Amino acid sequence: MDLVKIDGVVYDALVTALQEKAEVVEGPNKGTAIYNDRSIRDIKGIKYAHSITFSPNEDVPELFDALFSYLFDNIRESVMLEVVHGQETISYEAEYSTGARAVEYIDKKDDGTEFIGWNEVTVDFVSRETVINEV
Repeated sequence: MDLVKIDGVVYDALVTALQEKAEVVEGPNKGTAIYNDRSIRDIKGIKYAHSITFSPNEDVPELFDALFSYLFDNIRESVMLEVVHGQETISYEAEYSTGARAVEYIDKKDDGTEFIGWNEVTVDFVSRETVINEV
């Protein structure tokens, strides 16, 4: 099974950290009761989010660079995210707006060119759809 697939393209990158988050989505009827100052909830469902750290596969580091370029060189409304998570696969249409890369090393060649070796990239993905609360 491929570790990382975005918009149907496999990126040979390693998933080295994954944090799962959940946010309760409230409807328009939430608020506070006037009489007893009690919270009123209007729970519609849950949105899931994942903060995923990718690291390069040392055999093909250019695919790691391609992953970052695909996500941040052009603006996208969303992507189809598929990532291995334990024995299952996380798969959903995801929005994202932040990403950060960490430099592992900078190497200056004899001809004066510099090469930057990236250590990892972390991207925060959020599901575009709310998982509806089953009643």
